[in-house]
Amino acid sequence: MRRLSFFLFAAAVLGQDNVLFDNEQARVLKVTDAARQKSGLHQHDVNRVMIYLDAGHMTITEAGGKVNHVRFKAGEALWSPASGKHVSENVTDKPFRIVEVELKGKPRPFEHPALDPVKVDPGRYKVEFENDQARVLRARYGGRETGVLHEHGPDRVIVYLTDATVKVTTPDGNSTTASAKAGDVRWVGVAKHTEENVSEKAFEVVVVELKTRPGEMPKIFGGAQMQEIYRMRLDRDDMLLESILEFIQKNNIQDGAVMTAAGSLQECTFHGVESLAAKPEQKFTTRKGPMEILNVNGVIAAGEPHLHMTLSSPDGPAFGGHLEKGCKVLYRAELTIAKFSGVPLARKPNAQGVPVLQRK
Repeated sequence: MRRLSFFLFAAAVLGQDNVLFDNEQARVLKVTDAARQKSGLHQHDVNRVMIYLDAGHMTITEAGGKVNHVRFKAGEALWSPASGKHVSENVTDKPFRIVEVELKGKPRPFEHPALDPVKVDPGRYKVEFENDQARVLRARYGGRETGVLHEHGPDRVIVYLTDATVKVTTPDGNSTTASAKAGDVRWVGVAKHTEENVSEKAFEVVVVELKTRPGEMPKIFGGAQMQEIYRMRLDRDDMLLESILEFIQKNNIQDGAVMTAAGSLQECTFHGVESLAAKPEQKFTTRKGPMEILNVNGVIAAGEPHLHMTLSSPDGPAFGGHLEKGCKVLYRAELTIAKFSGVPLARKPNAQGVPVLQRK
């Protein structure tokens, strides 16, 4: 792969910069470098992917005085490693634009999905370069062309090099059509679909797949308020999870939490993870006999609860796991369920197929 040997210009000090996205994985900017613009002394602390929307020529002057010349074509994508102090200058009489993807996260174990577009649709998807932080693809569809079903595993940044109008159809038959202008940038996540160019003109995009994971900070979703609290009673032979699901649906609890639970069960099914593999390996267990409910709690997102429980029995220590259907109340069960208002959440699969909380 071609890469910029050590230096590239800094968006923060050169021309106009526009932060498009900024999260735990990456910061994405669209930068315009004015004609004959010269930066101040600066450096880059993280690796980056640079996508050039226009052709250009710039000089990079190192702190020691060495001058490097960098020439690039419109639509070219290059890798730019973290660099030391330098000064950058657009040595042409025309401005140029760059989309800059700053990679914040650390490399993580990564496997491309089974329906990787590079494998199943190699005529349209080509690898520009790949390393432990990112894979950069170039996709091109001719006018009125329809691709094949494929799958995107990681989060990715799409940079449109041309205008495009694309119809996307998921395996369940649902379709959406969206348009973009040349120079537009989108952040998208995990997806499985077929793409159709509904225009007579070909379109071309550069796709930056992120193989990084966030740092130590968890993803925090603020902005929710407690709208209502329900107290629920279940009697003998009532089904625990089935009753919770029915209650959530009946009361339209899209976002909320099961906060507390106490009672007893006569039988119950649950599952837990049993390995440290990247993709979860789960073991399901069914227990029968008198059991005390020590707690049940979890988050409700998009009307779907993710609940764990802790139980005890007369003949052993406490145990538990992920609550499944089939848990039958012995004498009674009492639960507290909260309904939230504010920022809605949903769960979407990450690269390992684990449904994780995201803004809806």
